[in-house]
Amino acid sequence: MFNVMSTGFYWTTATTIATVACLVVILVAALLFWRYGKAPAQESDWPVPAWEYLKHFNRAVMGSISRDYKPAGANEFIATLMSLAERGFLKTVQNDQQEAVGLIRAGKVLNPELDVVDASAMELLTCFAEVDGVVYLSSAKQIGEERKDAVTNSYKAWKNLVNNEAARSVSAGKQAMQTQKALLYVGYILAICAALAAYLLTLMTSLPLLIAGGIVITLSLVMRRTIYPERNKTRELARWLDSLETHRDDVPTDEASLELLLEYAVVFGIGDKTATALAESQTVDSVDAVVGKLDFWKKLKKELYTTNE
Repeated sequence: MFNVMSTGFYWTTATTIATVACLVVILVAALLFWRYGKAPAQESDWPVPAWEYLKHFNRAVMGSISRDYKPAGANEFIATLMSLAERGFLKTVQNDQQEAVGLIRAGKVLNPELDVVDASAMELLTCFAEVDGVVYLSSAKQIGEERKDAVTNSYKAWKNLVNNEAARSVSAGKQAMQTQKALLYVGYILAICAALAAYLLTLMTSLPLLIAGGIVITLSLVMRRTIYPERNKTRELARWLDSLETHRDDVPTDEASLELLLEYAVVFGIGDKTATALAESQTVDSVDAVVGKLDFWKKLKKELYTTNE
């Protein structure tokens, strides 16, 4: 005859304590989800065209958001410089053959209080500059090695600013982010406790812990999808760019929009792929002009980050 006691599925005092504790945890998690888990109100749905979305976001902040708020890196920095050049804060220096060989500050001046990330990026760029203020492709690597301490400190300061701005950009707020992460950790802890209870006590004792852990983890994952609209939108934009060859008819033809698309692509690490798709999608001169600029930024990225990444 089947013996329930032999399976470990019997009720004990420990089971009672675990059940009551888990019910409390589930109740608290449900209340936190009700308070922080709802998606924040949006001023508008996904705009059309897609490349207009997050146009006001700093490129480095966009990159950090799209990668789950991880620290910015070389792609984000170069995309930031591309944006600064497109907006008139930086300009390329050309040789007699009209080939870009360097980068220098332009006439427009940033407001360091309003554009903290961009201003910090400019300071980092200055670490690689010659006496005349130009960052030359031919000498940037050597100067970066000579000023390695200054470059490292400036790079860390820029990354910290990007991280802070990315966290501030979350519509749901810092408390919602912390709550979501806390619930996820609690769920993991409950799952571990369930495994220990099954081994040290009884299967019945582990069951409420396992159920509670599953519920809490599920609530955390649902919150993750609802409280990060910026991340979800940037990822959607990245997917749109990554599959650009399948919807070439949607690609804009004006130079400003093309440059914006390429900046986004560099942020997401798909600059070459997007440039190829753009070149194949259009025959107008603006495409060749915009895509041709990418070679300069690729060379600059290689020189600036040889000693820094």
